[in-house]
Amino acid sequence: MEDATVFIAYVVSFSQIYLVWKNHHDLFEKAEVVSQRTFVLNGIWLFFCTLVPFNTRWIGEAPDSLLPELLYVLDLALWSVLFQIMDFSVLKDNPAARPDSTNQKHFRFLLYGGCSGPDPAKTLHDRYVHFYDD
Repeated sequence: MEDATVFIAYVVSFSQIYLVWKNHHDLFEKAEVVSQRTFVLNGIWLFFCTLVPFNTRWIGEAPDSLLPELLYVLDLALWSVLFQIMDFSVLKDNPAARPDSTNQKHFRFLLYGGCSGPDPAKTLHDRYVHFYDD
């Protein structure tokens, strides 16, 4: 059973990285200008990307521990939210660009667990992206 847990974590991690690879390519393909703000956001986003294999291994080493599983889920959530913020930043830098398909309210509703309150990606965008305004 331990091997099954590790394999499931690996498949989920690989699937996330594979899908994000394409979305990341599409995000920057529409950008003619990349500001310092977007560059910094991309670096933070890549940091969370690199934590996925670390967290996957940790789950495999401690399959009965809750902490690795919580950090894995937190990492994927932060990774996803940062991608949305990065998309907002690219759109701000490139007003003629079209929003990413995941930058629609109905899609974010599914991504972030059906939040009925303020839009989580937009709230984080307003709070943090303006810190890096040029």
